[in-house]
Amino acid sequence: MSVTHRLVFLATTFCSLACAPRSVVVGAPVAPPAITTGTELLEAMHARYAGRYLSTLSFVQNNTLYQASGGQQKTQWLEHLAVPGRLRIDYLPLTGHSGVIYEGGKVHVFDNGKQIQSQPGINALLLLGFDINAQPPAATTRTLASLGFDLEVIHEAQWQGRRVHVVGAAAVGDSTTNQFWVDADRLLFVRMFQRNPAGTVVTEYRFDRYTDIGGFPVAIEVLMLRNGRAFFKEEYTDVRVDIPLADGLFDPARWVTAQPKIAAPPSPDDGPTDIAIEPASSNR
Repeated sequence: MSVTHRLVFLATTFCSLACAPRSVVVGAPVAPPAITTGTELLEAMHARYAGRYLSTLSFVQNNTLYQASGGQQKTQWLEHLAVPGRLRIDYLPLTGHSGVIYEGGKVHVFDNGKQIQSQPGINALLLLGFDINAQPPAATTRTLASLGFDLEVIHEAQWQGRRVHVVGAAAVGDSTTNQFWVDADRLLFVRMFQRNPAGTVVTEYRFDRYTDIGGFPVAIEVLMLRNGRAFFKEEYTDVRVDIPLADGLFDPARWVTAQPKIAAPPSPDDGPTDIAIEPASSNR
């Protein structure tokens, strides 16, 4: 910056300071508008990350099923996600050709290479954890409303030492109404409660251990509780972002032929193991 430019800059700054009313603090950050509805919160989440978020996510998921008897059962899944709305889960070992595909608002279930079920289905965790950043907020709003979340009801609470927005529950301590929780500062989904249609089971989901993966915040641990008891935990390893994923990977008609590959399938007796994921070949 030249001397002349510096003098002009200083003079302009001095004038701004001298002429400003004493009640105004120059340079103070402007507080964002208060969030008063779930719809406004979804819009704020989308605005924060839209265009600056991952497009694909691949990882090995190490599962722990907590049995009522006190025992534990360990399994592994290979998962590929493409936002918005597409998720492929392959149960390991891959030789079993079993798993699930979410796409187009449907869920397709496969066993031993054969499709055994296909029906409408929405993965709310996929929606709030990922799709919110890659699709118009209005689409997310419609889907959540269809799942029984009241977007007009919102309050603030504390979760794990941080301030959160709670959408769907009017009272602090309500753990039976359909609701989702969002970190108020980071605008990241952290918790959800869903009640089954009969009202007999409430499932709680916790998105934990947000970690920077390739410059993107990713929760690498998900804990699920049923009626207050932990029953399933997911831990993500070998997490990859934005690797190319062929469209065929999410095509139910290509469940077997488009199956992804891994470098070395683990033995079920070896416990959780990091696995190198190989990008899928093109099946467009």
